[in-house]
Amino acid sequence: MMERYLGEQKFRAALRAHMRKFAFATATSADLADSLAAQSTQPQVLRAAFASFTDQAGVPMLDTRVECQDGKATLHVAQSRYAPIGASFATDSRWQVPMCVRVGRGNESSVECHLLGETRNRIALAGDSCPDYLHPNADGAGYYRFRLDAAGQQALTKAFARLNPFEQRVLADSLGAAFGSGETSVSQYLDAAPRFADAKQADVVEAPLDDLEWIHERVATASQRERIDRMLREVWGTRLKQLGIDHRDDDSEATKTLRADLVGFLADQGRPDWLLAELDRRGRQVLGSDGDGRLAPDAVHRDLLGAALRVAVERGGRAAFDLAERHLRASEDAVIRGALMGALAASTKPALVERVLALGLDPAIKPGEITRLYFGAADAPANHAAIWAFVQRHYDALVARVPSVWQGRVAYFGAATQCSEDGARELQAFFGERSRNLDGGPRALAQSVEGVRQCAAKVAKHQQR
Repeated sequence: MMERYLGEQKFRAALRAHMRKFAFATATSADLADSLAAQSTQPQVLRAAFASFTDQAGVPMLDTRVECQDGKATLHVAQSRYAPIGASFATDSRWQVPMCVRVGRGNESSVECHLLGETRNRIALAGDSCPDYLHPNADGAGYYRFRLDAAGQQALTKAFARLNPFEQRVLADSLGAAFGSGETSVSQYLDAAPRFADAKQADVVEAPLDDLEWIHERVATASQRERIDRMLREVWGTRLKQLGIDHRDDDSEATKTLRADLVGFLADQGRPDWLLAELDRRGRQVLGSDGDGRLAPDAVHRDLLGAALRVAVERGGRAAFDLAERHLRASEDAVIRGALMGALAASTKPALVERVLALGLDPAIKPGEITRLYFGAADAPANHAAIWAFVQRHYDALVARVPSVWQGRVAYFGAATQCSEDGARELQAFFGERSRNLDGGPRALAQSVEGVRQCAAKVAKHQQR
């Protein structure tokens, strides 16, 4: 961000001078600010801008809209500290924000940079006509989030294909942030999310998936759940079909990562029939379900191993669960063990869930592997009540089993099952005294209670809308 505002050549010169000046010495953030300021025509302004980011917590949220009158465009920007729903901190912080915007007109675009020093800012944009769209973070170089008004968001979404990958990524991030702060509703999010599946960059394609899962599990109506399932199958499922589920020799690492991530996500959410059938077939081959019961881990690429085993164990019922547990007890390969534990933990049938939870106290599971079982089981809301009851019944045994650095964090197992004010109070009541004298215990409990309360507030906010 400072590089973009100062200019690439001046920024590079500043860093070179800074490294020469402090070679084999210690420098502070203020020293770095001075080095950058030495290349600026407004050194005091740059120092103030730099310090506003290094000397206070938080991330700026820039509420942005464009006003056009008589062919002249004016940019209105109000800044505050970004706060997710339920956050307890004040939001009246103020930064000196170097803001660079991309202004699009027709097939052309230009970048303008301005320093925002006030809570509310009014900037005359260059040009003799109103822009077709404005991206508030050109090239994704700025350390801030943004919200656009409805008209601005619609125009930018329409111009999505014209944005470079960095601009697409921060657009996705800002959409998620607006949902997290309650400014964007569930219906608005569902309208906007599919556009990102067309992106070329993997992290942009995947950006909405976690929010879609959260909406589906926490606040969606029946019709919205159906819409999300259909969207995942038809939009992201189609993207995966285009990629194919097998790696090719000429694939980039990014393509391989995207493929593996989409397979893993869609195996659990959306669940296209064609994908489940193929993963089930491969997972059975790994387990040996249709043969002599011998483990054949090389029957599937390891990037797909976890998803294939989850589907095969789910579809194979108790017999497949028993076989996966037997293989887990016999294997010492960390990757295979992780995939088998993930498959067992994905079970939702009550009797099998109880076996998964008990397995965490079994010597066959290494202390460092316990979190994989319990957090994996907590991914399914249907398991939450059973996990919470188990944690309370077996708290002492869990503390004795987990690595010493995790003893104070057993509260996280309980927190993973809660998303209500009542749940936050239950966590505090159960863990308050128990975690007091454990390393990191009070901090872990405070984080857990805060996270649960934020989840509850987010649910309440979006259910109201």
